[in-house]
Amino acid sequence: MEKCDISNPLRRRNRASKQRLKKRSVVMKRNAIEGKVTTLQKLVPNCESGGVEGLFRETADYIMALEMRVKVMQIVVDLLSGCDDDDDDEDEDEDEDE
Repeated sequence: MEKCDISNPLRRRNRASKQRLKKRSVVMKRNAIEGKVTTLQKLVPNCESGGVEGLFRETADYIMALEMRVKVMQIVVDLLSGCDDDDDDEDEDEDEDE
């Protein structure tokens, strides 16, 4: 069984190359994540968070607020469309009386 010769320049170069690639990969991932966090900060209004944790909390609150707005709008639409139907029925009743 042969021992690995660490003093071999090719092996050292290979190891150094692998380490550089690993570091570069980590940096690229970190940059990608930072870009996404920045985008999220732009999307959430009045986001004055204390770090990523605060940003996620603010985002969750904002999503819940948007969901509530949608529910309210759906209720208003249902009420208004129901009122239109009732108005049409009243018009028909008046026509029948004449």
